[in-house]
Amino acid sequence: MNKIYKIYVLFFVLIWCPLISLASDSVQATSNFFVQNKFIQKQYLENDIPLQSISNTTFKYIVFQNIKFKTLFLDNVYFNHCFFENIEGLNNIHQSSKEVRFTGTTLANLNLVKANFSGTFHNASDFSKSNLRKSNFNAASLVQVDFRDADLEQATFFNAKIIEPNFNNTNVNNAFFIFSDLESDYELSQKGAITSFEDWRQAIEKQITFKDIYFKNLKFESENLNELIIENSKFEKVKFDRVQFQFSFFNNVNFNQVKQEKVSYHQANLINSNVDYLTVKESNFSNSNIEKSVFKNCLFENVNFTKASLKEVVFINCKFINCNFTKVKWSKVKIKKTKGLPSMYVSKLTKEDKKNGSN
Repeated sequence: MNKIYKIYVLFFVLIWCPLISLASDSVQATSNFFVQNKFIQKQYLENDIPLQSISNTTFKYIVFQNIKFKTLFLDNVYFNHCFFENIEGLNNIHQSSKEVRFTGTTLANLNLVKANFSGTFHNASDFSKSNLRKSNFNAASLVQVDFRDADLEQATFFNAKIIEPNFNNTNVNNAFFIFSDLESDYELSQKGAITSFEDWRQAIEKQITFKDIYFKNLKFESENLNELIIENSKFEKVKFDRVQFQFSFFNNVNFNQVKQEKVSYHQANLINSNVDYLTVKESNFSNSNIEKSVFKNCLFENVNFTKASLKEVVFINCKFINCNFTKVKWSKVKIKKTKGLPSMYVSKLTKEDKKNGSN
């Protein structure tokens, strides 16, 4: 994908270079390295372009290559379908920068440790394979951003807006995600701006929601995610080890090829969800509420369901081994090719169920 995009950018640069003088401004920094009120397009900017302060400027179809920035103050700057390659210092964006926008811009394979992207706007930006450890995306708007194979360890996304991202094979250890605005309560926002999940319960006293998130090929270990609210999302090939989801709420969440061990869903809610090829061992679903959900090809071993409520739940080709069903509330639970559930409380799928999509 990166190679195709780079060819696309180079095509425009090469085709339109003869017209640059007619179509746009050129980059001519003053002695103070200041650029303002420019529209710059279809150019290569390379080597040591001495840019430090940029305002009211648009870069369109620009290739930034082999540049080292000492610092960057950006005010009302727009990067439209730009390409950054072998760039140093892009993580030196000054914290007082504002109104910085990226659309269709490639920021892949870069060293962006401790980068400040707080308050920036991204639409289809590509951060794949970049080192974003301890980076700051607080209050950023991230729409269809690609974080594949990136390192986001200890990055913060406090109060960020994140829509349809790609976290495929991304390192998110100790990253901090909060996706709602906390009702503009500044003091509470500051209190919650921590860099790990250790104090999660204190940070989510208000209803904070993960929404439209796709996690793939990730591992969550020893995390406290109690009272988490997550909707319209998907976990694929994810492993949870010693994770706490107590009092959490899952609505329309898909689990595919997920492994869970020593995970607690005590008093959690799982509603309108689809679960396929799930393996759960040594875990706790006591007092949980599972409703209008379908489980296919799942294994539950040494799982505690004491006082759980199962309503309109379907199990297809599932197996329960040494599970505790003490005082479980059963309502309209149906099975097919499933072993280990108390037969007196469940019924087999009918042809009508199959027509309605349970199979």
